[in-house]
Amino acid sequence: MNASLILGIDPGKSFFAATLMHSTGERIWKAQQFDMSRDGFDGLRSSLPDGDLTVGIEASGRIDDNLLAWFGRWKSCCRDRKIKVGHLTLVWVNFMGFTALR
Repeated sequence: MNASLILGIDPGKSFFAATLMHSTGERIWKAQQFDMSRDGFDGLRSSLPDGDLTVGIEASGRIDDNLLAWFGRWKSCCRDRKIKVGHLTLVWVNFMGFTALR
């Protein structure tokens, strides 16, 4: 059985911050910053451990469009893990206790 991971992303204009947790609630890493570029996204991908992945991207207008596209492309061709991607509204972020992803 694959591990199940949860990735929360706070997008910004020039970088995005990502926090990774195991589905048990154990934090794997917090607030790692990656450039808001394809190279930054590839750096994020290479730093992820094996396991199925649920990704929540804070809804930020158009700032998160590239991230959604990159994750969508990866999801469509990825065969070694299941990937789910969704938007997190500020209300949901606060409800889940991710008030400070950074």
